[in-house]
Amino acid sequence: MKERQRLPIKREDPVLPAFRDVATVVLARCYLRSQDPGAALTLFEERINSGRYSLGRSWDSVFCEDQTKEAILSFPPNTNHSGMWGFYNDCHKRIPALTYGEIMLSAAECADRVGQTDKAWRYKNQLRTTRERSSIGSGDFISALTDTWREEGKETASYLEFLKRKGLADSTLSISS
Repeated sequence: MKERQRLPIKREDPVLPAFRDVATVVLARCYLRSQDPGAALTLFEERINSGRYSLGRSWDSVFCEDQTKEAILSFPPNTNHSGMWGFYNDCHKRIPALTYGEIMLSAAECADRVGQTDKAWRYKNQLRTTRERSSIGSGDFISALTDTWREEGKETASYLEFLKRKGLADSTLSISS
């Protein structure tokens, strides 16, 4: 039997909170998929209230800045294939895998599903106003959230998961959900 080895990370390592945050968000997404939006909302809000992350003024800032408080998990592009990311932007400094904006929109969906409508609108509109888009404060929340996802993160797996959960993948993308 192979002996388990510990990662060379100490409790005071500044990278450790990011590892925990990624794991927490993955768990929150599992709760969301398994129809437990209350548990998911609690975990998303832990990240929102942690003070470690903030929204950038644009979606491109997540890609273009070397250090951004919006990217929870991102990678430098493979220099041999960086051109494949050109449809995102022209800077190619980071490829985000998980962003604070995605957490805000996921938390908004959870809040709506547990009946915390005011909080749901607040999370969604916080992202919209930070991105200098007009806020949407009335009407059908899911339609407004869908529009915000489409504007914000249509290239993300989170957007595709949202469409699938809401039964919108077929009508929006012409693919079977």
